[in-house]
Amino acid sequence: MKSLEKPSIFYDKNITDMEKSEHRYEELYTSACDMLIKNNISLDEPIIDIGCGIGAFALYLKKFGFKKYVGIDFSKRRIDRAAERFPEYKFVCGNLVTDKIPKKVIKKGNVFVCFEVLEHIENDKEIIKCIPKNSLFIFSVPNISGHGHVRWFENQKQVENRYNDVLLFTEEKIQMIKKGKPHHKLFLFKTYTLENKC
Repeated sequence: MKSLEKPSIFYDKNITDMEKSEHRYEELYTSACDMLIKNNISLDEPIIDIGCGIGAFALYLKKFGFKKYVGIDFSKRRIDRAAERFPEYKFVCGNLVTDKIPKKVIKKGNVFVCFEVLEHIENDKEIIKCIPKNSLFIFSVPNISGHGHVRWFENQKQVENRYNDVLLFTEEKIQMIKKGKPHHKLFLFKTYTLENKC
């Protein structure tokens, strides 16, 4: 069966357009930063962003005063652009499941974020399993299909059903409407990882 998952070259395109549309995720990123602060995450604690793209979330962490951030993405062009935009932060290019360097970075973390990424990856649970056990994992997924999506979720319960064997869900969850698209919802969750098999 042909894979629906897109290669890194697919994500190397439209970097300029991505920067122009970052404001659409302001509520998501601000809510995630609020979650970090509410959970007493120190401004000196490294935040590891899985599927960081061009570093959109780094912009918000910087605004909130977080000093340590590592962005991981498998698109070299996106990583290069992120590093240009935020030279004070660290960015790593590679596949989390198959490459050694991202795995080494992951093993050193306790706080992870992953926004609008898991729906693009067929073996999404394998990525979660690479994160150290009992780590804070804040993530979001959408409710509609889009370019490069291999799945989407109609409601929060579907998200929990998909990931409840690899994540411990907390009561902290938010459903938000994407700006300008009343039918497009994003589901944001605070969870903890259950196992590490990477």
